[in-house]
Amino acid sequence: MNIEQLIKRFNLIPLEPEGGYINRFYQSKETVSLDRGERKCGDSIIYLITKEQFSGLHRLLCDEYWHFYAGDPVTQIIFNQKEVIERELGNTDFSNHSPQALVPANYWQSTKLKPGGKWALLGTNTFPAYQDADFEMGKVDSLLTKYTQYSSQITKYS
Repeated sequence: MNIEQLIKRFNLIPLEPEGGYINRFYQSKETVSLDRGERKCGDSIIYLITKEQFSGLHRLLCDEYWHFYAGDPVTQIIFNQKEVIERELGNTDFSNHSPQALVPANYWQSTKLKPGGKWALLGTNTFPAYQDADFEMGKVDSLLTKYTQYSSQITKYS
């Protein structure tokens, strides 16, 4: 399938401001009470990235569990004050790729195609479920100033 066929098949819409294309397939009926308010217990999305549309630097107040379904492998960065992790997700070379990965709450993250890739179809689950109030888009200049020790990695994902 090509990008246009995937967008049509899965009813994907542009995800702003993060980037990529998304469709929320599931959200739990059950809720949980948190200090920041009531949230659904979890949700699931299908997510498409391309060379032009990728997951820009952002962070969530919830855990996000990624799944790789099809297409070209991706690279992902996650970081906080204590650590930076760069990894590959894919399903063709399990010596270098993982089909799943966790981004803990409050970690900055970005996911892009590996060089030469055309598209990747992924999914994520968030616990508790995603809400716009739990999302923060990263400002590259601010992140480079705050996380100077990771500047070379951050620059690759901006």
